[in-house]
Amino acid sequence: MFVKPALGRKVRWPVTMRALSDQGEDVPDNFYWQQAIQTGDVILMAQDIVEGKKPSTAVVKKGDQDG
Repeated sequence: MFVKPALGRKVRWPVTMRALSDQGEDVPDNFYWQQAIQTGDVILMAQDIVEGKKPSTAVVKKGDQDG
């Protein structure tokens, strides 16, 4: 999962104590990072945004409606 620090926050990797990049990084989906999301220390980024793609949208077409 891809996360980035919340505005004004410095978050460290749990083992190396290296600061998470301000641009965000791919991190494991584990208790440490889930807790950081829940406390608002990091923000979970949508994959479309991470890859620089336009978010996908679904088009729903209605069938003919006979009265």
